[in-house]
Amino acid sequence: MQSNFERGLELKAFDASEFLGSPEDCAAYLQEFLNDEEDQALLFSAIGDVLKAQRRMSQASRELGLSREGLYKSLSEKGNPSFHTVVHTLKLLGLSLSVHPTNAQDAATV
Repeated sequence: MQSNFERGLELKAFDASEFLGSPEDCAAYLQEFLNDEEDQALLFSAIGDVLKAQRRMSQASRELGLSREGLYKSLSEKGNPSFHTVVHTLKLLGLSLSVHPTNAQDAATV
């Protein structure tokens, strides 16, 4: 009996945007990446996933004055978007960044 690989079947690449239906899902997804201090670049890619899920890439690129390709590149794991791009994109998605104080013990170790 042949395996799926031997039969030439291909696996579909995982696309997080297929699972980001509600604003709450999108916010929770981005929050996980925002909390990851080890790899902040993944946050940019996650913002791109949310834009794709909400079908807002073209609108965002127009409003930011970037090509769609440029925005995709900027919001990739290897991208380096400006703070303006990140904030404007989140605003377009109905989301925002916020800053909260940590407890005093955490602040003393920084």
